[in-house]
Amino acid sequence: MLGWTKGFVLAGLVTCAAFSAGQAEYPGALWNPAYSGNYSVSNRPSSYPITHVVIHIMEGYYAGSISWFQNPLSQVSAHYCLRSSDGEVTQMVLEKDRAWHAGVTFYNNQAVGIEHEGFSSNPSFWYTDVQYASSARLTRYLCAKYNIAKDRTHIIGHKETGRATSCPGPWDWTKYMAMVQNDSTFFGSSVPSGIAPGSTVTFTVQFTNGGSDNWTATGTDPCYISTLSPSQFYISGNWLSSTLIGGVTGTVAPGAIGAFTFSMKMPTTPGTYTENFQLYRGSIFRFGQVVPISFTVGQAEKIVDNSDAGFSTVGTWSSGNAAVGKYGSDYRFKTVATKTADYAQWNLNVASGGAYDVYAWWSEGTNRNSAVTYEISDRREPKLVKVDQRTNGGKWNYLGRVMIREGQGTVKMQGYGSGGGVAIADAVRVVGPY
Repeated sequence: MLGWTKGFVLAGLVTCAAFSAGQAEYPGALWNPAYSGNYSVSNRPSSYPITHVVIHIMEGYYAGSISWFQNPLSQVSAHYCLRSSDGEVTQMVLEKDRAWHAGVTFYNNQAVGIEHEGFSSNPSFWYTDVQYASSARLTRYLCAKYNIAKDRTHIIGHKETGRATSCPGPWDWTKYMAMVQNDSTFFGSSVPSGIAPGSTVTFTVQFTNGGSDNWTATGTDPCYISTLSPSQFYISGNWLSSTLIGGVTGTVAPGAIGAFTFSMKMPTTPGTYTENFQLYRGSIFRFGQVVPISFTVGQAEKIVDNSDAGFSTVGTWSSGNAAVGKYGSDYRFKTVATKTADYAQWNLNVASGGAYDVYAWWSEGTNRNSAVTYEISDRREPKLVKVDQRTNGGKWNYLGRVMIREGQGTVKMQGYGSGGGVAIADAVRVVGPY
């Protein structure tokens, strides 16, 4: 607070600001200069070193304070103003110049003044987390730019300048300083492709530690990755809560890159989804850059070849690799007989229940059976499909759509039949669910 009467900003003030050329120095800030007679032109840090940041509460409103600093009658100003609702920043005095904010010559000479919208009589309403976070980013920027120590000796409230004031009121210094001393920026991510609906997948998101102490997953103040609100991808027993996922891998020093690897349960409905991630420490809640990660959940493809663990045979089947158009390195075959219980089987083990399209692959050849029987398990009743393996070798052949429960699904090729020739058991493919 700069010495005016509480509530001054409610008055209809006439703005007579003399424009000072320039633009905002802090990235993302608006530039709306104060009246030129409300601050002193200087050449800091050459004329005066910049050694402190002074925190103020406006005891008024954002727009009104900006108007007041542009009024020739006010004789006060601050370098920056912050809005309560969203943390918007407006710069009104260049950092090289001496804003008249502290009422104490030393701090006017050597500090940057930051004004915050609000009233100290109602801090729970005005002192918002978004304003704290925005202010902390600004202060961290100033500390890095002018080599100001990020401690309570150099980051102070207006009342700590020696001026007879209660400003900034009940400011939460513990939370604020933790925000100033912690920062993170997005470095990269590993996002799976071909995500099956209903499956559990692993993501890795990396952040650079822009703070002043180590990140660890244990100890008194561990560093976690979190979502901004309860997540639909939450896994009970795997996540710490519906918003808090898990800790960083290892110890991450300031300036180093930390990896957060975690699992998420995918929706059963195909589509493109986005989740917002941010880091979390108990001392400050969430901090640093908010990172949106998008991923696509689609109809998944699963192929079981005759060499895979999901394949098995009953009876006498031979291995071959000479035929043209085989899938993978080899295939199985047997002569079709009228009296046999032999069969080949592919276990599909689908990630989620639903309707799946099923395909079969066999190698090319003229000695094939003309009516090979595939039996596909279905949630309602098995589906029998006969195919002529003398044609369409070396490609996927559609067998039909069936309903399969999560973790289930089998395709059997029967070894019995008429017409002679051989049956080729090579690969089966499912796509879904739909």
